[in-house]
Amino acid sequence: MILGAWVLIAIVDVESSGFKAEERFKHDMLSLTASIDSLGRKISNEIERKTPFDYDKEYEVINNFINSPSMIALLIWVQKSKKKSDEHLYGKITVNFDLLCHHYRCYKKSSSTEHLIQLLNPWKTLRDILKEINEQDINEISYNLANPGKSYNEYLKVSETKDPYIKNTIQVLNRGF
Repeated sequence: MILGAWVLIAIVDVESSGFKAEERFKHDMLSLTASIDSLGRKISNEIERKTPFDYDKEYEVINNFINSPSMIALLIWVQKSKKKSDEHLYGKITVNFDLLCHHYRCYKKSSSTEHLIQLLNPWKTLRDILKEINEQDINEISYNLANPGKSYNEYLKVSETKDPYIKNTIQVLNRGF
């Protein structure tokens, strides 16, 4: 009877939204990493072989990550992380995702090898950042998704001071037009 109750509690816990959010984050990170790696391989092959590739699937996964709660959880973790050695990591992440998307859109319009080559710098920066995230970090980051109310408030506070784009937008609005 006690074992049955324990199994029922475990099932309820596994089905909790916190658990699902944590698993979703882990999935999102794997998808993001795979897409960034695929993007790098394709860019390298296209530059070397002069054979065009389609980058739409990678761009879609990267863009979906940028616009997801997983990105917010990552940015909250970056701000709270005690092990981070780079105080500008928050800005590096947001700026390099933006650059990656910008150069992709430019490449998509022009098919210019120059834009393709410009994708490599933000690609490498993001890849290097992802390489530094370990399993313990993944668990800490996913915790932010398991506590959405707290994460929401933390993100709003942090983004206004650390995200260069949001910070600039708020400054422009405060100055008026």
